[in-house]
Amino acid sequence: MKVLSILSLSLLISVSAVAQTLIPDKNEKGKWGYVNDKGDKIIDYKYDEAGYFDDGVATVKKGDNYGIINSDGKEVIAVKYNLIEPPNKNIYRVAADGKVKDGVLMDEKYGFISKDGKILLKPEFEEIGTFNDNGVAYIKKGNLYGYINRDIDIIIPCKYNAVGSYNADGFVWVAEGAKYEKNSSKFSGGKLGIFDLQGKAIVPLKYKAVGYYTPYKFNPSSKYLESLHYNHRTILKEAPDNALFAPHHITQENLSVMPAGVKGFYGSANNGATKNAVYTTSGEMLVKDGNNFSFVFYPTDGFALVKDNKSKFNFMNLNTGKLLLKKPLSDAWAFNNGLAIVSRDGNKYEIMNTDGEPVSPLYKNIFPETDGRFIVKSDASGSELLYGLIDRQGREIIPANHIYIYPPADGRIACMTHDKEAGYKDLDGNWVIKGDLKNVYSFKGGLALAKKSNGWGLLDNTGNEVVSCKWKTCKLGDFAKEGYIWVSEEEGDDAQFMLLRISDDKLVSTDKYKWVRTFGSDFDEVAIVGSNANNVGIITKEGKLIVPAEFSVDQAREAYNFLKENPGKEWGEFDTYRVKLYSNPKRNKGKLSSKLESSLWDY
Repeated sequence: MKVLSILSLSLLISVSAVAQTLIPDKNEKGKWGYVNDKGDKIIDYKYDEAGYFDDGVATVKKGDNYGIINSDGKEVIAVKYNLIEPPNKNIYRVAADGKVKDGVLMDEKYGFISKDGKILLKPEFEEIGTFNDNGVAYIKKGNLYGYINRDIDIIIPCKYNAVGSYNADGFVWVAEGAKYEKNSSKFSGGKLGIFDLQGKAIVPLKYKAVGYYTPYKFNPSSKYLESLHYNHRTILKEAPDNALFAPHHITQENLSVMPAGVKGFYGSANNGATKNAVYTTSGEMLVKDGNNFSFVFYPTDGFALVKDNKSKFNFMNLNTGKLLLKKPLSDAWAFNNGLAIVSRDGNKYEIMNTDGEPVSPLYKNIFPETDGRFIVKSDASGSELLYGLIDRQGREIIPANHIYIYPPADGRIACMTHDKEAGYKDLDGNWVIKGDLKNVYSFKGGLALAKKSNGWGLLDNTGNEVVSCKWKTCKLGDFAKEGYIWVSEEEGDDAQFMLLRISDDKLVSTDKYKWVRTFGSDFDEVAIVGSNANNVGIITKEGKLIVPAEFSVDQAREAYNFLKENPGKEWGEFDTYRVKLYSNPKRNKGKLSSKLESSLWDY
């Protein structure tokens, strides 16, 4: 019993000693040590700087060097480092071997040390980058780069003179032996490859150029779209992405990034990215080196679309390595669900199966598949554009005698016949909505913009008017998502728009604006409106103008972000002045001796 009492007292004293608070204290000689809360010296006065204890350790300094001590005064990290940064998960980034000149640390080397003093990465690196979302950071030693992970494991050794930044999918390109061109700030030559987060070479380090494939997105220039007939332009805008994977070359700039969503890679024997081998994102080689093609696209349905030196197309069978067709094609898209859109002569198109056999008649053009249907353009003479619809077997669903047919959406096909009968057909080509319709747009989310004799409005998928068809002009938008539509009693250049709530077909406000952007274009909850693009403000879905229409579009966005950061604030005249003042590109651009315009003075 007596022994237990002594032991209990011993434990109590031990715990009290450990738990005591240590406070940095400076003596009359200017040296720092530590005292307890009673003022008793616990750690000798021998430091030039002393930090507060945190989680049992503190940073101290002697001369120009830093270290870490514990509550017993023992150095857990030797006082010999130029810099010790605050810890991250009990790991310190440290700098060593540097020199302080005029108060600036120079030529230092970086590394990592654990809280218990274990050297995780020897401080011999000129640079260590910030850990990104993938948990990796680049490292630089001499003029060579590599990568480490958060466990401070070197996943790519420092032997590459150019590296990219890991993308969101966990891939990075590297270059060995590349030469840096000062004039262009780029690297050229050398051997390139692509690595994953484990440091595995997905694309071997042996190519003069590397690149990646992402799903093809039709992104034509506005100039090209304007050159097309309106109906053709609308089809292209609404048609889905084709199965073809678009190839992208990786620019050889230090720390440049490839995007997310990469579906595969290529490696090229020359800088033109031709005669390329194709790899999956797991490193499997799909198309071997040494092929005789100017370009190889990413394979689909077991075939790779290839282009030869004469810009002719064919399909390479991945299993046999042989070409599908004896005679190459003038134009072709990659296979998608077993079918490809091809042209044998460059003038007419057909749908072809993986046996190389046509499954459709010839057409002037065939657009990408939507819901198992293809829009086709007839071979009509003159300027007349006539469209039809066929299925995957090439059977005619809607004759190619329509002024326009838009891609299927919500199970409805917006179209207009040659005799200008407009409406909606189902996927089998049967009329489901027609009558007093003069023009129609595709459905989206169960709503579609349509025009009747009295004007424009919104229909549901049964043909009922959700917004009365009485307006001269309506703005296109994602109505189901937004819940609102901009309508006008005028048309053309005279149109001025009012905000209408779709749920009850009522105007939110009778205020009119010449220039409007739909809800969701910039912010889901508000829209930008004004008299023109240089005099705009912000309106809510209740019709309240919370930012006056006195700004450019960029200024209006800045103004609304300011309101979001200050909830409950009402916009004032000074706020307008502030935005215009601080967003003025002329501000602070002159010399000290320059004459400042009166409009830029802060008064």
